[in-house]
Amino acid sequence: MSETDHVTGGASVILAEARALELLAGSLDTGFSRAVELVLHTTGRVAVTGMGKSGHVARKTAATLASTGTPAFFIHPSEAGHGDLGMLAPSKDVLVAYSNSGETQELAIILNFCARYSIPVIGVTARPGSMLGRHSEVVAALPEVPEACPLGCAPTTSTAMMLAWGDALALTLLSARGFTAEDFRQYHPGGKLGTRLLSVAELMHTGEEVPLASPDTPMSAALMTMTAKRLGCVGITEGGVLAGIVTDGDLRRHMGPDLLNRSARDVMTRNPVSFPPETLAAKALAVMEARGITNAFVVSSDGAPEGVIHIHDLLGAGVAWRLHCPNEPKSGRTATAGLGGAGPGRPGRPGLVRTIPEEPEAGRALSSIQAGKTGKALSAILAGKAGKARKPVKGRKDERPGWSKVPG
Repeated sequence: MSETDHVTGGASVILAEARALELLAGSLDTGFSRAVELVLHTTGRVAVTGMGKSGHVARKTAATLASTGTPAFFIHPSEAGHGDLGMLAPSKDVLVAYSNSGETQELAIILNFCARYSIPVIGVTARPGSMLGRHSEVVAALPEVPEACPLGCAPTTSTAMMLAWGDALALTLLSARGFTAEDFRQYHPGGKLGTRLLSVAELMHTGEEVPLASPDTPMSAALMTMTAKRLGCVGITEGGVLAGIVTDGDLRRHMGPDLLNRSARDVMTRNPVSFPPETLAAKALAVMEARGITNAFVVSSDGAPEGVIHIHDLLGAGVAWRLHCPNEPKSGRTATAGLGGAGPGRPGRPGLVRTIPEEPEAGRALSSIQAGKTGKALSAILAGKAGKARKPVKGRKDERPGWSKVPG
């Protein structure tokens, strides 16, 4: 066979299964609705069973149901007759049984037990008049279509339809229960899904780590607070409510000999970007990227600051694998942020690529502030000696935690 024959053969299998799924979607009727209602109102759990390839589908259906708000488990037909029937709760559970032919003998023990102990059965089969169909309270009839296997033997289109039917059941139940992303996160705390569903409240800095000052605070004191907290900002509160924020960017915009003689009120950005505690970290990251900011406060419903989130916290948690700042100027130095300075030259690691424009008026003073060298920075400001911004140094790390120069 040529490469073209391989591709043609593979495509024919996929197309055969796709056509089968279209037929399945068109065949759903009130029987599917009855299955949904039966599971929705059960007081117990959903047991899912099947033998062979149908059993693999049953395992997946049980896992999908359990992760989307419907307690479920898999029961093996062969093991059922050796004690596992005790997993079924009489008059409480519901059984979903998969069998294309409906005549799988291993199912007989489970079906007899369910009939004896008032456990309703939802039979998913291509033959409603089969053993499984006759013992089911609800029959989900699969369209009778040939398998995609050229021998007509290997379960392919039949298992694809079973898998899709199980997903349809699980996700219809999800909608009916009003299952939310927050509910989903409770069942998926690990892996990439769990990371995507983290809230800012779980990543923010709180308590003594939060830099706060009043509007009348002299900038000399505000700078000391910024340096001590090492978050690159200070929140300005008035009456216990967040009124503004002073960031490194504000310092650059107001740089001059009189900076230390001014108050935080004169320098702060009013009505800054902030987030409620329940905001998804991924959403916060998207907003911060779009606005070109590196930190934001987390506030309560009445506007009181509860914490502060830095973009490094979001990237360090793996909220996004890679983000780009579309509106940043092309000139200037390029920095990367994330786990261990991820970025160009370190593929496959979470990172943020940002182009930071040159700002000669800020220069070494701001670099010193970022590094915690407050004394030298303030001296430079007072003496009017702010020089040109440092040029990238190959392999040299920037002073801000988590940022590094891209090798030139």
